[in-house]
Amino acid sequence: MSEITKLDKYMAVKEADENGLVWYDPTEKPFRLCGFYWYERDRIFRRLPKESPWKITEAVDVLANCSAGGQVRFRTNSKRIVVRLQNLAPGRMDHMPDTGMSGVDLYVGEPTRERFWSTLRRTEYENVFTYELMNVETAEMRDFVLDFPLYNGVKSIELGLDETAVVEAPKPFVREQPVVIYGTSITQGGCANRPGMAFTNILSRKLNIEFLNYGFSGNGKCESELAEVLSEIADPALFIIDCEANCAGDPPAFAKRLTVFIDILRRNHPTMPILVLTRIAFARENTENADLCRRLQMDEVNRRYQAGDQNIHFMDGGQLLGNDFDECTVDGVHPTDLGFFRMAESLQDTVRRLIK
Repeated sequence: MSEITKLDKYMAVKEADENGLVWYDPTEKPFRLCGFYWYERDRIFRRLPKESPWKITEAVDVLANCSAGGQVRFRTNSKRIVVRLQNLAPGRMDHMPDTGMSGVDLYVGEPTRERFWSTLRRTEYENVFTYELMNVETAEMRDFVLDFPLYNGVKSIELGLDETAVVEAPKPFVREQPVVIYGTSITQGGCANRPGMAFTNILSRKLNIEFLNYGFSGNGKCESELAEVLSEIADPALFIIDCEANCAGDPPAFAKRLTVFIDILRRNHPTMPILVLTRIAFARENTENADLCRRLQMDEVNRRYQAGDQNIHFMDGGQLLGNDFDECTVDGVHPTDLGFFRMAESLQDTVRRLIK
């Protein structure tokens, strides 16, 4: 039928550029875009809805534009993969590499067996650039995951593939329901060397499940408004609360906020598994304060469990990095890639059990 391309845009022939590349929009089928729950409604790479009846703080509103946890999954036999990326801002930080803050990285391999391939690197600190992520000799069907920037936003992204390449949908997740995690700068991925080393992205690969990352740097304060917004997510496989690092300054107030936060989640998701995770060990530890926060969170979980909530769980994040935890951060607080890897290794069995 000659008019099929007018009826189905995915059947339209794409023209190659002067380099023999065809440029694809990875938000369209057969690609799978992950990590942006409200994308179909708002059509922007934003982690929270563009508009909501719940008033969030200005800081959270800005940080929601960071694309932490965003992924594109696909299969192709293209020998070349080129990314054309436009960040929201040029931005730089003094303790996190630009590759993690503003770049993307590429993994290849079947689900749970992906291996790192390459990272976007740039010498000019502009917010628009093109980079070749893969160039190999053989054209064979492979599985790919491309991870989005952790501490910058994405205004636009395109993938360039060989003119003759076949593109297919990725293999399915082990469960269609996502894991939702709400927390701090550590949750967001600070200060990973590249996006794939954020512990949520490591867990996504290890467990073959989508993670929705709601880490808000310095602003994961267990606010009731965020509980209301995140409760809109339908049927999560698991909800992880990882807020202590931004709430430890006032433990009693944190305890009250945590109670309200969980109450809201339970109102909307009565049987959803919830994991309350205390923060990782810091190199310069305020032991008394940390012990109090840990005890208050554990008491909240125990109280609910004893009252009949069998789907609420507690985990001591202070043990995630191991005995030499002081060697696992860039600044005494934010993990290096070693720290994030240990976090994921320590968490994966618990998360796997809770998502069944």
